[in-house]
Amino acid sequence: MQSQKIKYYLGFICLIIHIGCNFSTNSEIQAPSFIYTEFSHPVLSPNGEEILFHWFKPSGFNDENHPITDEDSCGIWSYKPATQELNFIYAILLPTRMIFTPDGDSVIFNDLYNQGKIVIMDRLSQSKRVIPGNTGGASTTISNDGSYIAYNQYTEAGKPLIIIAKVDGREYKTLSRNGTNVNGMYPNWFPGNHRIAFMSNLDYSISAIDTSGENLSVLFASGTANFFGLSISPADGRIVFTYLDCIYTFNSIGENMTKLSSSFGRFANWSFDGKRIIYTSPSEQPIYHNQNAIWIMNDDGAEAFQIYP
Repeated sequence: MQSQKIKYYLGFICLIIHIGCNFSTNSEIQAPSFIYTEFSHPVLSPNGEEILFHWFKPSGFNDENHPITDEDSCGIWSYKPATQELNFIYAILLPTRMIFTPDGDSVIFNDLYNQGKIVIMDRLSQSKRVIPGNTGGASTTISNDGSYIAYNQYTEAGKPLIIIAKVDGREYKTLSRNGTNVNGMYPNWFPGNHRIAFMSNLDYSISAIDTSGENLSVLFASGTANFFGLSISPADGRIVFTYLDCIYTFNSIGENMTKLSSSFGRFANWSFDGKRIIYTSPSEQPIYHNQNAIWIMNDDGAEAFQIYP
């Protein structure tokens, strides 16, 4: 059973990061010709002064121009644009979603080397504790008031359940509707802390549902597997995601869909004030050819710029 759980976690990670690597007959990993996916899951701190991201070095990747060269330093990194300070935070090979608590004092993520246990790490002391009561999962997110978390947990059949709990691990429950568990990935909280949006890889849709299991609605049906990621603006509930390799937004009821980028973009996340979006896209610097980078743009897609490296 343990091996099955590991298999499902690994399968999920490969799905959400879309590594796109192919294995040749000599077992060498061939990186995509257009982009490496070493940077993922960038997130801005509530005050906008710090960026956290996961860095993953693809097997066989060797580029002396890369800003991070130590292949043993795969994990969570911190970057402060004002001072250009770069610090290694936590070693974890598998890419994982990270979120700041609303006060900015802590970071929450799933330790996929520890059965997906949910970890809260203090940003100053870097001390870590596991949220009690959780049995592990992926894609943990926190409500805007900082009181509840939602995350994915996978059944032995590989179906993604949505789990809701107090941030201290109490009041644990599986989100269900009319007695049937809701299957969905990348749960995110709307402002107000009583409604969640999620993605489905069964019908390639984005849906929303109350935490009580009522008022389920489909916000967007993509009709294709080429859609990715999900983040909700804490300010007004707008949703940002990747569709056909570009970044789009729509409002909390699935209307006013707007294309923000005309080039490849993924891992889009809102700033806490809802005015900016951080994401990954190919680097515009020739020295970092065939590598992706971390970008920031306004909420309407204007003034996009590469912030790191």
